[in-house]
Amino acid sequence: MPQNTKKRNFVRWSFCLALIAMVAFMAWEVINGFSPAVFLSNLRFSQYDSKIRFWGKVMDSDGYPLEGVYVKAVAITYRIKKTPEGDVWDYPVVETRTKSDGSFVLDGMAGFVLKIEKMSKQGYVLPRATQISTTYPGGSNREYRFKSMDPHEPVFSSDPSKPVEFRLWKLKKPEPLSIGRAVLSIRVGEPARYFSLVSRNYPEQAIGRFKPDVKISISRIGEVRPPRWEVKIEGYDEDCGVMKADPKDPFMFTAPEEGYQQSITYEYGPDCVNEFTGLPGFPVRFFARSKNKYWHAAVDSVFQSPVDNEESPQIDIWTNLNKSRNLEHDAVRPLPDPPLGVPEDYGLKSLPVSGAPNYREGR
Repeated sequence: MPQNTKKRNFVRWSFCLALIAMVAFMAWEVINGFSPAVFLSNLRFSQYDSKIRFWGKVMDSDGYPLEGVYVKAVAITYRIKKTPEGDVWDYPVVETRTKSDGSFVLDGMAGFVLKIEKMSKQGYVLPRATQISTTYPGGSNREYRFKSMDPHEPVFSSDPSKPVEFRLWKLKKPEPLSIGRAVLSIRVGEPARYFSLVSRNYPEQAIGRFKPDVKISISRIGEVRPPRWEVKIEGYDEDCGVMKADPKDPFMFTAPEEGYQQSITYEYGPDCVNEFTGLPGFPVRFFARSKNKYWHAAVDSVFQSPVDNEESPQIDIWTNLNKSRNLEHDAVRPLPDPPLGVPEDYGLKSLPVSGAPNYREGR
């Protein structure tokens, strides 16, 4: 038999066997409750999945490796799986703990996005800047997720000789904090928006103190393309000073003693990426302090490109009103639901997220 004929026959038989296998698997799926449409959908979307093998290392705020840190990771897929409760999205989960050198490996999953949803150890908390704050209709949520892989990356793996590093802050002396959140609608080139740094949920000593503390405005920088914007942060009056947080420091648990100014500015463009989360957006993180040094605050937000000449950043605020620069929270005043990276075995009860006052200057 000619060589070409053998090759054609091999191709035909291979195709037939593959077709028979697909039909048999589809029949098996239907018998087990899946419709042909679900099977074909899983088959189609599986092309976007990649095997995941991820090396990481967890250290404390001083750079020492942490052993026994609980790590939970999820692979995001478009696949559907059958459960007793019905058909659900198939999100494979891997749980592990770090070794004595702080290292861990995530293996045995496939998907198009890897999320490390939780990293916890008693006595430690996650840095705020590396988490992702989300807002949805009817409420807000601060997720445990703080590392999301690029969904366009073809292979989800890291170099075992250079594991991805994560940091946890070792709690020293947590204190009660006023915790709030403001969602501002800031028009480019228009008057500043301003807000209070004190949550409405704070105890009795804060009642009656609510006044604007900080102003934020956005302006277009010239007519350059692609466009760039300037964010200006100001103390509402001379009673409040502001100071940029170190862009390389994910921790904001201790307010600086000196260096506060009446105003600070940031510049960003549409191509900015948050280096802590790997997601689009420009982190705006700063400290604020009253003139008499009575209270200190940490403010954390991410600015996106304005849409229709308007940007609406979500701004998270932690304020110590007791003449202390310590911005570690305690169980009396846990952070917004869910608590910021605090293990469930702490027994902390989450509080409703408070809405900080939101004003427009001149009104």
